[in-house]
Amino acid sequence: MKIITTELQNGVTADSEDSEYPDDNLLDNYLGKPWKATSGDNTAQVTVTFASGGCNAFALFKTNATSCNWTLKNNLGSTVDSGSVNLASPVKAENIWIEFSAQTNNGSMVLDLTGPSGTAVYAGVVKAGVYESFDNPVYGLRDTVEDLSLVRETSNKSLFIVDRGRILSHALVFDLARDYSYFDLRQIYIDNGAAPLAWLLADDLYNHVWCGLYHMISFEGDHSDYDNAIATVTIRSAV
Repeated sequence: MKIITTELQNGVTADSEDSEYPDDNLLDNYLGKPWKATSGDNTAQVTVTFASGGCNAFALFKTNATSCNWTLKNNLGSTVDSGSVNLASPVKAENIWIEFSAQTNNGSMVLDLTGPSGTAVYAGVVKAGVYESFDNPVYGLRDTVEDLSLVRETSNKSLFIVDRGRILSHALVFDLARDYSYFDLRQIYIDNGAAPLAWLLADDLYNHVWCGLYHMISFEGDHSDYDNAIATVTIRSAV
């Protein structure tokens, strides 16, 4: 499991932009306030700049793109690495996670996004920075569907409901070495609280891997073992 804990993204430009959904929206933490290309433009190039400090990961969340060609450039504008991501197959995905060798200096990530024909391509949030690695959570992910609707009982005892959608929360259990990994994960919660972070999650049983933008809602520890500690972490999907 990996978490981008040191964020270095500091600028973004898109060559196609709907004035009501500007590219700067990619730098906030709100997936529901996306950047969108000009109406009907299903291709766009997005350039995200990052500061010096060892950037080694990039993540893009909640995009309708079906494919992405990416190019990592250094502070001189030279290509350092490149690749492509298929978001349409074998299953439709809306998030992208890219890893690369740590960049000492500032640089940029250039994304060439292609979405469904006739539809403006869009994306919600970008993150670029340094990730920390941890052992994968113990197999057996627990999740809760949380209803964000506003519910009020009326005078005739019926319910007045303003539907604001549903989101997922997950409970992750980790068996971590107490002398470093446990305290490192706890420190992330102390430093960031519920601020949304980019997570790359995996399970060891089926080798399923997925990334998401999550709030860490709570952290609990059990120190019944001398060498290891059990950490229970609740994360909630950002919206």
